[in-house]
Amino acid sequence: MMLIGIGATEELPKALLDNIQITADNMQYDPSNKSATAKGNVKLVYIVNGLPVTLTSTTLHAKFDDSGKLIKVTAEDDVEVTYDASHLYAQTCTHDFDKERTVCTGPDVILTKNNDKMHGNVATLDTSTQVFTMHTTGKNQVTGIIHPAAITK
Repeated sequence: MMLIGIGATEELPKALLDNIQITADNMQYDPSNKSATAKGNVKLVYIVNGLPVTLTSTTLHAKFDDSGKLIKVTAEDDVEVTYDASHLYAQTCTHDFDKERTVCTGPDVILTKNNDKMHGNVATLDTSTQVFTMHTTGKNQVTGIIHPAAITK
């Protein structure tokens, strides 16, 4: 299923997206380069293990293979990835559908789940294992606040 935003110059063919939904204020599809660019209030939703992954951003670039399958998206500016109870905030995120992996970067990438919070420069979501990992580059450090689960007697 596919949703298209207002102001689109050309709609993406439905076969290109299968069970993926993209909405935006403006979207353009370039069939010669097998790519699309969405701008303004971008929202991408796809399903992993029966749960929706929602990616929102200001800009999204999508790349398709020769058969028309969506293979990679790169979201830029005010990126938020939501999966189950986890939220990831970054400057840029790239999701590779073939590798089932999202890599997010920025000066302060933030990963939250419930009251827990991690900060770093690079975060990955392996959608096949459903594991988020936080990394750093250079001399930066990962910082985190982990709240213990409530103890019941």
